[in-house]
Amino acid sequence: MIIKKIEILALLGCIALFLTVCQNPFSSGGNGGFKVVTGTVQRGVEWECWVLISTSGKSYELYGERSSEIKKEGIKVKVMGKILTNTVSFCMQGTPLEVISYQKLD
Repeated sequence: MIIKKIEILALLGCIALFLTVCQNPFSSGGNGGFKVVTGTVQRGVEWECWVLISTSGKSYELYGERSSEIKKEGIKVKVMGKILTNTVSFCMQGTPLEVISYQKLD
């Protein structure tokens, strides 16, 4: 009987851990979710660091292969990207954002 209770508690613990770690990837920009950000690309403080300053003033550090296409000072873009939560940043300037797609704006 005690072993059954332990097994049930272990199962409940695994379920709770699963629900905590596995989040909805299509959330509106929460941890690990996708986010659409409109703003202006600027050089970061450190070498080779680029940030997207949103229209609301929030900073996003640009990551990913697609980010190299928009790393131009002053360009205005609308970016759809993934918030990176488990990333160690050299630049330490803004929320890490992996660029999935983008649209250049006038």
